[in-house]
Amino acid sequence: MFRSIVLSACLAGLGSGVVLTIAQQPTVAPIILAAETYESARVAEPGAQAVGQQHGELHEPAREPSVAHQHQHEHAQKNSSATHLHDSEQAWVPEDGNERTFWSLVTNVGMAIGFALLLCAIYSLLTSITVTRGVLWGLAGFVVFFANPALGLPPEIPGTLLADLFERQLWWAFAASCSALAVALIAWRRTSLIYGGAVMLLVLPHLIGAPQPEVYASAAPQALAHQFVWATTFVNVVFWLTLGVASALSFRALTPQAGAR
Repeated sequence: MFRSIVLSACLAGLGSGVVLTIAQQPTVAPIILAAETYESARVAEPGAQAVGQQHGELHEPAREPSVAHQHQHEHAQKNSSATHLHDSEQAWVPEDGNERTFWSLVTNVGMAIGFALLLCAIYSLLTSITVTRGVLWGLAGFVVFFANPALGLPPEIPGTLLADLFERQLWWAFAASCSALAVALIAWRRTSLIYGGAVMLLVLPHLIGAPQPEVYASAAPQALAHQFVWATTFVNVVFWLTLGVASALSFRALTPQAGAR
């Protein structure tokens, strides 16, 4: 069973990582490149803040949470801070083009395999594995690792002033843990009390509140940040649906008894 879980996760992660990388190219990648152009201009021009205020490129109103770290992270998400603005020129970054796409692919595949291991481990506990269940568990992964945490900490484009990194990571881990527990409760026990508890778990991190900067400042226009949120949401939906289906099919193929249990 352990061998089936690992092999299934590797196959599903490889395919899903490729799909994610392809989906990012016309959607997320151009927005990141555009935001980095604004960020570089801010670093190169000490007086850019005043100019940005005149042209609406620097935004400092109190910020309310909105939907969407891949992943937070995903995965296609590049958080920046004031420290990053000063250190970005010293850090190694891949060249734009094929080199950057290649390293994005490597990162996406590695991340996808990790998530696929979780899904395949869950499949090993189920009585049967179907494509429909793969889709449902893929959507569950989307809610746990992206949608619910992103309600408090939406993905940010480069050149954005953010709250303390450790505080954001801690809150994100708490939100994801609460979401995972809520999904587990709904998956294995369906009663009115359980549904109520699951809803409370989903809401709890937002009642506490995600860490936010005192002011919201961005080198790029606000419209670009909004596009980034929608683009990352789209690619995460594609990724998790693909991963759910691919992991279910690969696990079922490598574990013949899974379809009949």
